[in-house]
Amino acid sequence: MMLCSSTPLILLVFCSFSYFVVINGRITITVDSSSSEERHKPREKEPCCTDRMKNQDESDIDCGGLQCPKCRDMRKCTSPNDCLSDVCLDGTCIPSPSCRDQIQNQGETDVDCGGRMCRKCQDMKTCIHSYDCLSGVCINNTCIPSPSCRDQMQNQDETDIDCGGRTCPKCQDMKICNISCDCLSDVCINNICIPSSSCMDQIRDQDETDIDCGGQTCPKCQDMKTCIHSYDCLSGVCINNTCIPSPSCMDQIRDQDETDIDCGGQTCPKCQDMKTCNTPQDCLSDVCINNICIPSPSCLDQIQNQDETDIDCGGTVFVLTMNAFHHLPVKIKYRTKMRLMLIVVARFVRNAAMVKLAIPVWTV
Repeated sequence: MMLCSSTPLILLVFCSFSYFVVINGRITITVDSSSSEERHKPREKEPCCTDRMKNQDESDIDCGGLQCPKCRDMRKCTSPNDCLSDVCLDGTCIPSPSCRDQIQNQGETDVDCGGRMCRKCQDMKTCIHSYDCLSGVCINNTCIPSPSCRDQMQNQDETDIDCGGRTCPKCQDMKICNISCDCLSDVCINNICIPSSSCMDQIRDQDETDIDCGGQTCPKCQDMKTCIHSYDCLSGVCINNTCIPSPSCMDQIRDQDETDIDCGGQTCPKCQDMKTCNTPQDCLSDVCINNICIPSPSCLDQIQNQDETDIDCGGTVFVLTMNAFHHLPVKIKYRTKMRLMLIVVARFVRNAAMVKLAIPVWTV
């Protein structure tokens, strides 16, 4: 070791293989005694955060990881901790807040959309105002597609979903309609599109015998509708091209084995008084005289009852009420009157003292 006391130029010349060391304010020159190979061998640099290389656990050059500073926006990252913004999206540091940070912030109505800063929201995203939505329609805080004939919603002037009205195509059969023009079939009945030439078009077509009934295709017709064959009618009865009710005890027609309209016979109820009968079993009173149901007990029932002293005579009730008498047919009235007179004559002959004729009662 020696002290260098030469001029600076001389120092550079003679001290080119030495290094300077300052000790107690004095410059000491130490001669490098290493070999030539050792002097020219490059030294390995240790990784650091300023070497302009991506090493250590850095996520980008000289940033990110546990050792180096956080990365600026748009630098690569592996986690939010690598970024100054604390937002790492798709491996890139994103400014926060932003419209790409996958966070609902800065007045956004949904994640990264809506509000004054970000793009408009897609359909079904949350909104507050119509300008939050691409469709321009915000209903119940949801972006709704703008009305169209393909939005699977009944809107505009559609009569059913995406059909009907003046804008959209005509509706298929069984869809809702307002007028015939809403329907492909051009038939709208009770607000339903009905197939043309059908059993519901309120038109007599096909092989129908009446409107929408009869024939081989449509349902059978109700009573009093037009028919051709019995199979055109629900009742199975076609008379004079009209469906007639099948015989019953309520059809107000004397049919089946009825003795009068809807009564008598084996099927229907017994008949009231003064109705036509064939046997006593046809009558509620069980009394059938001259084919007429007679009230029982009475003075005409051919039974000795009440206080009669003989069959239908004697006692205090031997009176044919004017109401019953006047409802008898003319022929029956005559027969009844004659019979009563014969009974009275017979009684008069048998017991003149018992003649108590009520002549005015018999007068017709």
